[in-house]
Amino acid sequence: MTIRPVTKKDIPGLAQVHRASWVQTYQTLIPDEILGNLSVFHFQSIWEKNLKNETHKHLLAEYNKQLIGFISFSHSDVDTKISEISSMYLDHSKIGLGFGKSLIKSAFRELKTLEFNKIVLWVVRENHHAIEFYKSLKFKPMNIERKIRRLGIELTQLQFSRSVNEST
Repeated sequence: MTIRPVTKKDIPGLAQVHRASWVQTYQTLIPDEILGNLSVFHFQSIWEKNLKNETHKHLLAEYNKQLIGFISFSHSDVDTKISEISSMYLDHSKIGLGFGKSLIKSAFRELKTLEFNKIVLWVVRENHHAIEFYKSLKFKPMNIERKIRRLGIELTQLQFSRSVNEST
């Protein structure tokens, strides 16, 4: 497996993985007619915007020369030294094989070099698989919730955090 920074030429592949993973992740929370209308083009435009945002770093994972997932995290809050994972998605056929953990570890290494000491993230409350994954990596629930809207649907997210320096 290779983990490397995302480039513009990766956008088509990222959009495909992002869409497929997003649809599979939220299929029980968002109606099929909404998910079915999500196009790869929609996710390409998201990635074009993401790559213009200089406050975030984006890493992708490749396995057998195939893009299988990515992680995006902030690296700009040098005053508080707190970073936020804004998204992480993986090809669902690769879940449970250690690729997600490798993406997280790569983000931690990057943040350590920038002297960040804490990382936070938000998980949709009903995304039990993701919650268990992050807990297995020593993320702790912060007992903080927020409401977000995705595709016209209100979802509740829970905040988790952990030290960047703690071993995984």
